[in-house]
Amino acid sequence: MNRFAPEDRVLVSPRHMAGAGPDQLANALGPLIHLFGWPTQHDATTGHIAINSPDHSLRIDFEPGRHDGIWWTIAHHEPYWEAEFTRQTPIEAIAAVTQVLPQLLGDRRHTERIPLTALALTEIAHLNHWAAGEEIGTLTSPDRHCLLRHAPGDERPWRFEHHVHDRFDTTGTPPSRATPPNGSSPSSSSTCRRPHRWSAPSATSPTSCRAWATR
Repeated sequence: MNRFAPEDRVLVSPRHMAGAGPDQLANALGPLIHLFGWPTQHDATTGHIAINSPDHSLRIDFEPGRHDGIWWTIAHHEPYWEAEFTRQTPIEAIAAVTQVLPQLLGDRRHTERIPLTALALTEIAHLNHWAAGEEIGTLTSPDRHCLLRHAPGDERPWRFEHHVHDRFDTTGTPPSRATPPNGSSPSSSSTCRRPHRWSAPSATSPTSCRAWATR
């Protein structure tokens, strides 16, 4: 069995088992800043990074000082929707959302570099071998670790749960500082909520990755 030092970087498959992915904050925020020119504010004391869309209709907050474990919040004003990710969320999952935000707001630049699928959810699930879960309105990943739940009557009709990192890195105090893209970044966990909202669990919840959406 290979032995790795704590600072060694390795590739893990499937990607959702890799955890947050430290030192990759630029993957989620870099394209918005460098390709689309979204203005950024950074508090070096707390590590809080805030990014606003040029029309001020959408805001991204990265807050590694939050003790509830929800480090990422994406909020759109009108119509209102919100997505949240906890510190254990793989950075690839967060980047998949942040990088397409300009297109959702009508900015068609760089679409060849950041493709946005037009496939329906059921088609995406089929192509990636997800199957209907035991409960109505659910889909599960091939390894059974990921669950997507759609309950239209709930306050949060969309909910995503991941069970690999059970009780891993879900307690303790998160770092108080972070650096914006160009430097290193702390790890994060995920939550999804949407009034449209994605969000992950709190620091005391049994799973480290959870998401939900509400309107």
